[in-house]
Amino acid sequence: MRTLLIFSCLSAAAGLSACDRVEPAKPAPAAMSSTELSTELDRCKQLGMKVYDDAACQAAQRERNNRFFKKSKEPGR
Repeated sequence: MRTLLIFSCLSAAAGLSACDRVEPAKPAPAAMSSTELSTELDRCKQLGMKVYDDAACQAAQRERNNRFFKKSKEPGR
């Protein structure tokens, strides 16, 4: 009976940790197209609080802010 309880607890813990997995971060390219930036920002939305630890998300957010405030232009423009 004790073995079953321990196995159940370990199975539940493994299941919960598997649910928390998110697509791994990709290195942010130096210049992103609008589509690439949008795709990256969508991925970042799925991370929740982990977005603050993701370097690619920080770079994408910085690029979005730079474009909004006209500090950089989209490649090709």
